[in-house]
Amino acid sequence: MYLSFCDALACPAFPVSVYILTLCVQYLSKRLASPGSVKTYVHSVKILHIFMGHPVAQFDSIIISLMYRGIARSMKHFVFQSFPMSPQILLELYQHLNMSVPIDSTIWCLFVLSFLCMCRKSNMVPVSTNKFDGSKQLQRRDVQVLTSSMLVSIKWSKTRQFGGKKLKIPLFRIPSSPLCPIKSFKHMSKLVPAHRLAPAFCYYKGKKLLPITYKMYNSRIKSLISLTGRNPHCYSTHSFRRGGASFAFQCQVPGETIKLLGDWSSDAYLQYLHLPMQVRASAAFTI
Repeated sequence: MYLSFCDALACPAFPVSVYILTLCVQYLSKRLASPGSVKTYVHSVKILHIFMGHPVAQFDSIIISLMYRGIARSMKHFVFQSFPMSPQILLELYQHLNMSVPIDSTIWCLFVLSFLCMCRKSNMVPVSTNKFDGSKQLQRRDVQVLTSSMLVSIKWSKTRQFGGKKLKIPLFRIPSSPLCPIKSFKHMSKLVPAHRLAPAFCYYKGKKLLPITYKMYNSRIKSLISLTGRNPHCYSTHSFRRGGASFAFQCQVPGETIKLLGDWSSDAYLQYLHLPMQVRASAAFTI
């Protein structure tokens, strides 16, 4: 995009002047979704300058800083976050699943573990059936079931892309509840038996074992959510991660523990938290 912009203006791309950079910022603000995207794109141009040995002082010019402030006002971008999942909503979704159907039992187990483990979708399912990667997504061997507890081992995430030690998340039995992770995993394993290296969440198509994909995961969320009378556009796979973190916070789990279990490398988890109005109201009465 930057090179096309320079070609259209018939100006040299390297090194860029402050004046051309201001025009570039305006150009990008008309084509990108947010002020943050504009800054990220301009930063990539700065990196190219560094690699090519060109000066980069122009990128820190006060004029460029004022340009950023200007587009932040004019673009007025608001980040949309998927609504958080909750135990109550999960139980409503459960009512629309048939636990005697293998793929429904798999979907339910995926929902439960995604919520309780606050997992990213990239840890749970692949983008397509032929893109499953056992070094990234959960395999059956990564879920160890004990008598009254289970251990989920996360091997990779975007904050630990080079491996290292596994993130091990303990979960415990929830007696007489469909939300019990042990019960849901055992039931899925009974209806969809698979070897240790198979995808944790899979189903049979004929005699072929296939992983649940991101598209299937997301579409089932939306179709089930719509059956509860809620807007399906407000929920996605991200709802489980955000909902799990919010529920843990409401249960007074320490912030550092949420950060550890959710595999956040910074305090970014705070942006995921959603506090119900009754919780906010109770906080107001304590002031």
